[in-house]
Amino acid sequence: RARAAIGDLGALSEAAVDLHGRTLARALGVGDPDEPGVLTPEQGRKITEIVRKGR
Repeated sequence: RARAAIGDLGALSEAAVDLHGRTLARALGVGDPDEPGVLTPEQGRKITEIVRKGR
């Protein structure tokens, strides 16, 4: 059950980023606010640097 739950959590997390990643990037000041579409890998790294705990 735990493996299935982890798989589901991963899928839901990925879907949330796909749907709301650009909004999060805008809120954090990452990238061009008018840029459409999915996040670039570089934008993803910048967001991770901003929100990562303990580093």
